[in-house]
Amino acid sequence: MSTDNSTYVGPYLQVHGTITTSIPKVRRICKRHPKLNNDSNKFCFECASKIIDEDYVEEYSITPKQFIRKSELFEDVFGMPDGLNVMLPNKRFPKQLDVDDDSVVDLTNVAPMIAEQLEWFKKYYSKHILVLTEAFGADNVEIKWGVASYWS
Repeated sequence: MSTDNSTYVGPYLQVHGTITTSIPKVRRICKRHPKLNNDSNKFCFECASKIIDEDYVEEYSITPKQFIRKSELFEDVFGMPDGLNVMLPNKRFPKQLDVDDDSVVDLTNVAPMIAEQLEWFKKYYSKHILVLTEAFGADNVEIKWGVASYWS
């Protein structure tokens, strides 16, 4: 097993916040002994009281990465490096910078390239961005351009 330090330069997606979801559930308990009784018995083993069904609500918080990993829409769409709160495109984009050991990349006038890459990102991932915006809110979804360094 080995690790590589990777450097990415280009557009990326950053989603902040969590979604809290409530799921109604039922648990079986004895009123005198409020411990769970998940078997099919009708009476408590300790006091012979009737076992009742009690309704309760279980709440879960879902992070953007959990949301993306559980949705088929996002299957193999973004790279999500551990330790970074960003989503990187899994598709080659226009004028992608590739830096090898023996190469030079001119960054004198990058503004047009950045604008083109951001526009491509917004257009190519428009349906994914819309779903994330609806789930997490427009203020929590950002499309940015920059450098990401991570271990993989």
